[in-house]
Amino acid sequence: MRPSPYIQHKSRWPGIQKRGGIPINCADGQGFTVTHDLCCRFENDFQQLDVVRELMKLRHWCRKNNDKLVPREAIYGLIRSWLNRAEKRRIRAEHQRSGEADE
Repeated sequence: MRPSPYIQHKSRWPGIQKRGGIPINCADGQGFTVTHDLCCRFENDFQQLDVVRELMKLRHWCRKNNDKLVPREAIYGLIRSWLNRAEKRRIRAEHQRSGEADE
């Protein structure tokens, strides 16, 4: 697995790591913690994304939308879905910028 450019080189990860990872709320009241290793795996799959930033956005969304939380068993799917949508937004924005540059 390649070293993570966002986790290893950003100052915010050591603080997160001291807490054991990025905690995400679940519907059943149990939390799910995205550990450093899991975050590295996501970064390997989504190499063009700032995965830590997206996970922090997801964490915030889960705190604000308690009625839409998923059970702990489904949280991995929610994270992958969140990251997939973020990747699509990034690609769409990139295409729009390149289209504007052509004009």
